[in-house]
Amino acid sequence: WTGKATAVTVFDSPSKTTDDKVAEMSLNNKTYAEIYNLIPGQNYYYTATNGTSTVETGEFTPTGRRRMMKVSTNFNQNYAGNCRDLGGLPTLDGKHVKYGLIYRGTNIDGIMNDADALKVFTEVMKIGLDVELRLKSETRNAPAIEGVYRNTDHAGYNGNGNDFEKKDLVKSTLEDLISYVNAGKPAYIHCQIGSDRTGYICCLVEALIGVTQNWCDTDYEITSFASGIIGGTRVRNSESVFAHVIRLLENYEGSTIHDRAYDYVVNDLKVDKDAVDTF
Repeated sequence: WTGKATAVTVFDSPSKTTDDKVAEMSLNNKTYAEIYNLIPGQNYYYTATNGTSTVETGEFTPTGRRRMMKVSTNFNQNYAGNCRDLGGLPTLDGKHVKYGLIYRGTNIDGIMNDADALKVFTEVMKIGLDVELRLKSETRNAPAIEGVYRNTDHAGYNGNGNDFEKKDLVKSTLEDLISYVNAGKPAYIHCQIGSDRTGYICCLVEALIGVTQNWCDTDYEITSFASGIIGGTRVRNSESVFAHVIRLLENYEGSTIHDRAYDYVVNDLKVDKDAVDTF
């Protein structure tokens, strides 16, 4: 905008009511603001103010292929780093996964030490389910967050791809995830650094809701850009944990990765078909 502002408020509706507010930032007489965690392709509306005076109102649309989440300024693995929304991924039927329902990232053990990060986690992402994929024997200091359900009973993936063939574990994880998302309560999927174990479950989830395999592949590899968190690349080679889910699904019926994932989840794991169809 052109005039100097001391605050800006962003809304997701032109009516700009309190319920429509998605971001608010204090400024030091600036003509711009950096607002994070918005949804690509969605229209937003802003009001820039200086004291009680309106400097300017306007509309804008963020661009980008993925909704990368900035949860904390502590860029390490304990603050939901390497975090992204599964929303926007293209599906076989020409649609896209809904935004704001399924997220993936690193662990959240330190999130209580950052009030702003906790606010993003609970008020922006609105997480209702913490999908914990670490072993019980691992150091797990994830806090009890009011309103967030964390099922530790099915935590037990050790990073070995064969471990995911323990059907009771996979079934329990998916049933929790599907139940919460179907109820409109967003889920956060993580292990320690949000790469291999998280990538395995996310690939299965993405395939189940119709994401094309090339985008499942790409989503796994995006983690390689989380430098400073993972300390190396995560490519989908034949030895990666990610390859195990692809090879596993090849044992099931169907011409697409979606068909095979559906056969695995519904007919082998026996996850409720109606719940899967709703998902």
